[in-house]
This record gives sequence, C-alpha cells and structure tokens, in this order.
Amino acid sequence: LDFDIVFCDLWMPDMDGPGFYDAILEIHPELADRFVFMSGASATEATRTFIDRVGRPILDKPFTIANLVAMVEARIGERDVDRVPRVRSAH
Repeated sequence: LDFDIVFCDLWMPDMDGPGFYDAILEIHPELADRFVFMSGASATEATRTFIDRVGRPILDKPFTIANLVAMVEARIGERDVDRVPRVRSAH
C-alpha cells in the first residue's frame, strides 16, 4: 500500500482507533509510522496508554486547516518525502 498518512479517529462506532490500528498492523505493518490519530474527546487512561505505546501524534478536534496542513507537513517531512501528498477517501 502506498499511503503517505493514515488519519484515524480514536472513537469510531464499530471499531475504535486502537483496534483499527492493531488490525491494520497485522496485515500492513509498514503503515505503523504513517498513522495520525484524531480525537475530540478527553483522553482516558486507556487512550493515554495506547498513545504512549504506539508513539503516534494526535490531532485534537476541532482543528483548523492550518493545524491539518502543519500535521501533514510534519509527517511528510518525517518520512523525507519530496512529493505532494495524495488525499484519499476510505470510501
């Protein structure tokens, strides 16, 4: 798979972010460093433990376009990619 960044909410209806992350890593471990988590809820102890374990950034909601662009630039820079990121929908 060729995704530059995977944005994942920590709280989703059928599977939470940690469950999704762990499921994806079972089949595509190369995506581990591409995750950025999003959350508008207060962090629970379990959430903090998960984030500490995986060491991935969190984009707090609500966020501005400037916050989103800064996160994308930081992650792309982290991977040392010199191309424009593609925006993909999960649908």
